[in-house]
Amino acid sequence: MEESRTLARFAAKLAYEDLPETVVQKTKELILDQLGCQLAGSTLPWTRSAYEYVADGKGGRQESTVINYGLRTSAQDAAFVNASFGHGTMGTIPILFAMHISGRSLSPQPWHWVNVKGLPERIDQGGGRWL
Repeated sequence: MEESRTLARFAAKLAYEDLPETVVQKTKELILDQLGCQLAGSTLPWTRSAYEYVADGKGGRQESTVINYGLRTSAQDAAFVNASFGHGTMGTIPILFAMHISGRSLSPQPWHWVNVKGLPERIDQGGGRWL
């Protein structure tokens, strides 16, 4: 349990200015890779149902955006749809999977639970300011 406390203290005290430039650059690359996967996934027929579920039946607060469609909805619903888009390309079509690998993101995306476009919108910050 002490390891968790140590990590939590470190994370709580960490400021953007403390991050090495290589960490900032890699983070930006991974976010861009995930946005590309979300954009590609948004065009696939098997991800359309997630979008339609939110667009047709849920509504909600207009605080975040669904990528490629411009639908404004709650942060939770936008995260659900955008994450569905992001995972829609994983291993389903070899060329799309190769595009994902070319982004050097071989481990599971840390952004699957984060709406990387909608989170900065919800906390009223632009993407550049957020990162």
